[in-house]
Amino acid sequence: MIDRTAALTLLDAQSPEPHLRAHCLEAEAVMRALAAHLGQDVALWGLTGLLHDLDFPHTKATPERHGLLARELLGDALPPEALTAIAAHNDAATGVAPTTVLDFALRAAETVTGLISANALVRPDGMRGMTPKSVKKKMQDKAFAANVCRANILECEKAGVPLDAFLTLAIAAMAKKVRSVRVPPEIETLDLSSLVSECARHLRDLESAALLSSQGNNQAAEALLRARQAALGRRVGTLVWEAAKRARAKA
Repeated sequence: MIDRTAALTLLDAQSPEPHLRAHCLEAEAVMRALAAHLGQDVALWGLTGLLHDLDFPHTKATPERHGLLARELLGDALPPEALTAIAAHNDAATGVAPTTVLDFALRAAETVTGLISANALVRPDGMRGMTPKSVKKKMQDKAFAANVCRANILECEKAGVPLDAFLTLAIAAMAKKVRSVRVPPEIETLDLSSLVSECARHLRDLESAALLSSQGNNQAAEALLRARQAALGRRVGTLVWEAAKRARAKA
């Protein structure tokens, strides 16, 4: 079986976009937590999460190949049960139905990362203090992160983990992953509360852009995204500049 260093090298060789790489790392963290909870192979489950979207950069135009191409790229780098789980996480397109605990765990784990990440964006404290109750509330709001499949998240039950316990594990795993990144001291003191409304608008515009794109209006979708990203970038830049200024004044 491939080791984690080689797995990361293989993932990076596919030139994933930063948000996709972050998603894969988050899926790995949640899968490792689930494996530990269920008494499963932590290394194997972690690698399955890390590599589940290995082929995504190559299958955007052919979604029916997503998961199948990953299986081909991996060959014997992972055992058959992991390769099947990777194909089954996109069962609607691949036709590979989930049947095992690993299959259902991967589907729930990689999906919940999107909901938790979106929830963190609209909370003043981000991941800090997030609870299962907060995530469940967002699950019930179908307009929030509308592209996240709630049914996949609920498959945690089929993996043998009740929803509340699953969300607790996932939040803790992702929070630990976020904290593992070194943050400059001046950034740690940022007041992010003013970003909440901007992030909420950004999420709404992402959904609007997706709708425009699905209707064939790609130009309008791209223009909307550029405008919102520019606004969000300016706001973040201003906050960072102000925090750095305060830090210099204290020095």
